[in-house]
Amino acid sequence: MNIITFLWLFGWALRVVVLLLRGQYHSIFPPIVIHWLFCGLPLLFEVLVGPPAYVFRDGFKAATSDATTNIIYCIYVSLVPIFWWFLARTKASYHTKNILNFIPQNSNKSLRKLGIMFCFFIIALPVIFCFFSPRPELYFSYAASAQKLFESDAERNFHRFIGLSSSLSALGFAGFLALRKGRLNPSVFLFLSPFIFSAIWLNGKRNIVAVYLVTILFVGIVKRYLKGRQIIAMFLIATIIMSVFSYNYKSAIRGKDLESVGQAALYQDFREDYGRDDVIKTAIFAELNPETLNVLEHRGQTFLLYVGGFLVPRSMWENKPLPFPRYMVSAARLKPIKLWPYGITTSILAESIANFSWIGFLVGPMILALVCRLGDSTDNAFIVVLTTLLACLLNVLHPLPYIPLLALWFTLTSIKIRAKRKYKRRLKRYYSWLSKSPTNLSN
Repeated sequence: MNIITFLWLFGWALRVVVLLLRGQYHSIFPPIVIHWLFCGLPLLFEVLVGPPAYVFRDGFKAATSDATTNIIYCIYVSLVPIFWWFLARTKASYHTKNILNFIPQNSNKSLRKLGIMFCFFIIALPVIFCFFSPRPELYFSYAASAQKLFESDAERNFHRFIGLSSSLSALGFAGFLALRKGRLNPSVFLFLSPFIFSAIWLNGKRNIVAVYLVTILFVGIVKRYLKGRQIIAMFLIATIIMSVFSYNYKSAIRGKDLESVGQAALYQDFREDYGRDDVIKTAIFAELNPETLNVLEHRGQTFLLYVGGFLVPRSMWENKPLPFPRYMVSAARLKPIKLWPYGITTSILAESIANFSWIGFLVGPMILALVCRLGDSTDNAFIVVLTTLLACLLNVLHPLPYIPLLALWFTLTSIKIRAKRKYKRRLKRYYSWLSKSPTNLSN
């Protein structure tokens, strides 16, 4: 059943890529591809390489070895693309020629230059924020947060702005490339490389590297810089770069390399970092076996954080819910719930099941579908690209780290949709007036 599910999800990913090459675009297209990579590809590894040893992961071991859980998982992840296909798309597709037109092509040169300057400012934003840090010198060390160099809450809280600005810098990078006319040349990347490198350095996490690689691939496909085999070649190059960077990151920051921990441990880490099958299966297993495993203490627990709970200090809220990755650590290790010093990467699909039980099987895909549908309905290129970025993040991460980005998307989308509805009402009243006054027009 694993191979059938893998091929089914691969077929959906291939269908999306073909539509992109034909010029059609919806914000849900990239998440469908990512769904195959993070939920379908691990099933192929399961067959070709075998399951990870899951050392110190008794919860994961129990969930992934349970036959009923695996069957439900395969059915569920197979139905998700169908759900998105019919509910996440608007009636009219966005043409790839217009998807990155933040400023109309017929705009004057000064407006386009102003847009390029603004995008460059967004790219440089992490560097600017760094100078306002309580202790900027800490950022001379790579991955200051991961190395736990921050000593005060002020330093740790300020780093959230660094993380947010580095994610926005990738959006600015897409805009910068989109607003330029003509073919790309190496001098553009040479000019931007110090700022891109700085954003990656200051962020200190591997996901920012993945975001930039996906951005380059996305812009290359949409702007037709990449075609046919070039897309496959670029995808393979991006995969190799990410794999090499991830291995070096683990070796330098976490002290995990082939010699010190062995091949089995590295494979386990790889599956946990770049697969979401284990966390989704654990959430499903917990619903089937509540006497053995409970991911959360009560339903809806972590969703309280996303509706404003994250703003309340833990000192003022004694029973404040933990971030979902911390609950998943307890579930993976079959240990009592506590504030672990690390988390396990998860997704909106697993978190929705853990929070809302069997209804969560619909809640997770529905949240992502709603985000994509609302974003596409604005017909605004910037919001559509921002929607795509958020949809991809929701698919592979829990929402807490990028809540400010979600707030920005919600604000812009609400303003744009309200403006569109207001315009349509005015247009309707105008045509209504015309239809009621034929004699006045003839005279």
